[in-house]
Amino acid sequence: MVKADSTRIAEIERGGVPRLAIVEKAPVGLVAELARPLTISKELLVTWKRNQGFADPAKAVEFARSLERCFGRFAFPDDFNRSISPLLNKLRDGYGRENAEMGRVARSLAEIRVRPSAAWDTEEVRVRFYLILKPEDQREANLEEINSAFEKVLAKLIWQGGLSIDDPSLQLGTYDDFLARDYIESVALDINALSFAARYVANG
Repeated sequence: MVKADSTRIAEIERGGVPRLAIVEKAPVGLVAELARPLTISKELLVTWKRNQGFADPAKAVEFARSLERCFGRFAFPDDFNRSISPLLNKLRDGYGRENAEMGRVARSLAEIRVRPSAAWDTEEVRVRFYLILKPEDQREANLEEINSAFEKVLAKLIWQGGLSIDDPSLQLGTYDDFLARDYIESVALDINALSFAARYVANG
């Protein structure tokens, strides 16, 4: 556990510090530093009193996702990262702005995933984006607005290497609308304040 002030904690809750995570029942001002593991002997461990870190199961899931994010993030090819940088910039810039179109769109999504048509090191790869929607009552933009906003940005991307956009470029739906194969064969596009954020702060 390491110390963090209120500003840092708010940043962590927005998903902006992948190496740090919130433990619900930790002492005030302390957070878990995931990137600094420590080996403990069994002999020492059995002498410690066990303290439950979470009372809320949802918060425990958030912590598990923080671990996933810290240690399991996919390393996209450099050509892909360079190609989609304008999209990432728009999503990051808009997310914390309450009235920004891309902000409302981003806050309506539970997750963005990317599915390549072939292995990433293949000579030619077409890319499709899966936009997984939050429940309807949690969305700030409707389907038409979400689709239009992404299509406008995707149409302007300059793809590098052997990458190109797939046809169709987008697929929208809730988790119930996607096949298990779609999910397994795609990769989360980890945008700090979106894919793994614990909460959204309007003035953040």
